[in-house]
Amino acid sequence: MRSLRLTNFRSFTDTQRITLKPITVLVGANSSGKSSYLRFFPLLRQTAETTTLSPLLWFGTLVDFGDFSKAVSRNANPSALGFAIETDIRIPGRRGRRTEHTSLPVAIDVQLRANATQTYVSELKLTCNKDTCRLSLNEKNEIISFAANDLDVLALCKASPKAVPSPFVPTLSWKATTVPGPEEPVTPIQRSLANLLREFSHNRTKDETLLFFARNYLSYGSPKTVLAQVASLKLRHLAAPTETSPEFRKIHTLIFAKDLDVLLRRTQRTIAVFASGINYLGPFRTNPERFYRQQELSIGQIEPHGENLAMFLRSLSAAQLSDLSRFVDAYLDFSVTVEPDGSHVAVIIKDRQGRGFNLIDMGYGFSQVLPVLAQCWNTLRADEQAGREVPTTLLTIEQPELHLHPSHQSRLADMFAAVLNGIRAREQPSQQPEFSLFEPSLMLDRSSFPLRMLIETHSEAMVTRFGELVEKGQLRPEDLTVLLFSKDPESGATSIREATFRSDGTLNNWPLGFFAP
Repeated sequence: MRSLRLTNFRSFTDTQRITLKPITVLVGANSSGKSSYLRFFPLLRQTAETTTLSPLLWFGTLVDFGDFSKAVSRNANPSALGFAIETDIRIPGRRGRRTEHTSLPVAIDVQLRANATQTYVSELKLTCNKDTCRLSLNEKNEIISFAANDLDVLALCKASPKAVPSPFVPTLSWKATTVPGPEEPVTPIQRSLANLLREFSHNRTKDETLLFFARNYLSYGSPKTVLAQVASLKLRHLAAPTETSPEFRKIHTLIFAKDLDVLLRRTQRTIAVFASGINYLGPFRTNPERFYRQQELSIGQIEPHGENLAMFLRSLSAAQLSDLSRFVDAYLDFSVTVEPDGSHVAVIIKDRQGRGFNLIDMGYGFSQVLPVLAQCWNTLRADEQAGREVPTTLLTIEQPELHLHPSHQSRLADMFAAVLNGIRAREQPSQQPEFSLFEPSLMLDRSSFPLRMLIETHSEAMVTRFGELVEKGQLRPEDLTVLLFSKDPESGATSIREATFRSDGTLNNWPLGFFAP
């Protein structure tokens, strides 16, 4: 997932396209929209992890936006909310008789509305390469219009596919009919493609052959890939097609429309897998307790409020706990361990003199930052995470510096940089696995979803330290961006201003006195 754009979402009229950098820092006054933007990502995750027919699950275990009426901007007219995502998908293509998988850039733009009972997709635009499909739907999920580039698909096919509600984007289903000759049923859009091929074919070419080409042979890809497929058919009246010829463009567009459902399913799956790797820590971590009762809680990652921290620590091996303690000590000068006490455990903090103290006796800042440190350390050991289909794709944290002294706040920036650089150091070019678009499983690695961090903060010390790390060469200027959120006092609309780092660690487009009263 490369970028996100939100329209008419909460206080945002239009965020414009925001590219997700390896580290994206969100700053701004209270109630300026930072948390709303950041929490859209755990909203994606809770949608992906729940069986739902709604495009987005507004209320779940991670975040609570109420319902559509609470999430849509008060200034939206008509009452519609949108999100646009850019990502890469892999689809199968053909070279001669071989199937090869290629990566394609996809931009999906979804407009949502709601009736009395549910949220539904009212407009959908999918762009791939330079091709664009547009769908309009009503509240019954019926497709009102379907255009592929300049082609009216519904008018050509004299039929409409069925839109199937599902998370993020709907999928399409054409009603297939059995015809003499082909062994498999044929959909109206496959028949339309076969009819188009008939215009360029020898009059002795069998209908069954053209239907086979339309259904089983021609598949969407880059213009170069599709051109090779069409040329291999050796159509009598299209002997030397080119990428720009009107005849080829018409065939290419119809293939694009035919495979739109494949593209939607692959986009949906890619977003879902990305979302499943999103880890979220909220702004207030659970208050410390003197003893924690042993429970069978999730231990694959730290929960949003750190409620499973003690059980997470308890699940670690001695070597892992020792490694975590060294990680914590490197940035905040203390180590951590757990001590069992019957059916309970205590979280113990040790200073550099080896003196141990119960977490509850160490001040509020330690209890608030410890889940952040544990989650970051866990992200570094992503390959060892039990029960995780993919490693952490996006680490979203609200106010990691809560109740910390400014000197410790700046050291959190060092930790985030170390996590990013540690992941990069382990990255190895991998062989892309073969897979079918219709298989439920998808093998992924770091090359598919490089780690991103989204950090909401009020800490000037942390932002300054990031600049120092850029100046020292420990981070590259392109690794970071700072998003400044501000709300218009009259309209209540939030605007976002982007500041980037120069090589000397100073910020471009940074307003003077931003952190000052």
